[in-house]
Order: sequence, then C-alpha cells, then structure tokens
Amino acid sequence: MGIIEGGIGPYQYAGDPTTQQGSDAVQTVVLTGTPTAGAYKLQFESSQTADLAFNADAAAVQAALEALPNLGVGNVTAAAGAVGSTVVTFTGTKGKQPVQPLTVASSTLDAGATLAVEQTTPGVAPSGVGSAKGALLIDTENGKLYQNEGTAAAPTWVAR
Repeated sequence: MGIIEGGIGPYQYAGDPTTQQGSDAVQTVVLTGTPTAGAYKLQFESSQTADLAFNADAAAVQAALEALPNLGVGNVTAAAGAVGSTVVTFTGTKGKQPVQPLTVASSTLDAGATLAVEQTTPGVAPSGVGSAKGALLIDTENGKLYQNEGTAAAPTWVAR
C-alpha cells in the first residue's frame, strides 16, 4: 500500500486506491471444555466487561462489550460461531482499522474449561484515511485520477 503525499492536493498514491477499501477487525472468543458454572471478563484496551456467565450467548457478549466506555453502542457486533465460540466484529468508529486484541481479564470457569481470544481478521484502514470528501488523488503508477466520494474516516475512491 502506498503512502498519501501532498498538502492541499491532489494527493499522490502509488497504486489503485480502490483495491484497499479496508476491513473490519474480527476476533473470536473460544471456549473449550464443558463448564457448568463460573464466569469470565473480557478486556478491551484498559476496560473490563462486567462478569459474563459461563453460558453467555452472543447478545450478552455484545451488550457487555458495548457497555465499555472505550467501545460504546454500535462499534462492535457479536454472533455465535462454531460450538463454544463467539465471533466479535469491530464496526462503527472502531471499524476498518487495526484494533487492540480482546483479552481474557479473568475466569472462574469450572471443569477445566478454558477461554481464549483469537484474531480471525486483522483490521485494515482504507487507502487515504483523512482525505476529505471530494479530495482528489493521482495514482502515480498508472496516471489515473480518483475522487473521494466517502468521508475522511471512510474514504471511497472513484475513478474519474
């Protein structure tokens, strides 16, 4: 991926900016074993969730994460994954960018159960983040001109 250069514009970029539209970070909380009791907490950056029951469903995990002051409502979704797992996708203001991994802050799960967080998909920022709507970009490899029809936080480059 090239680097955006320039001041007032148009910006210069080595390569087609439409090939890097960004991706949301996806992490999977994996429970192994068959606990019958206990609870756990997840941590994002410096904030920890409230206790989550050993059998918490995806909705409970999402609600706990959205309650964190450094995440908030609309910035994460959770869905049931393979047996014993919950897939967490960072969206909204946390979407289309690298994010810190979730960690297991504490666990009192019984029956030898363990909990881990795996990074399924790293978040990747789209090309030209910070370029205002309407900004122009010249692909220095093929001489094409592109214009941002998205926002500065989530640019959408369209060939002109």
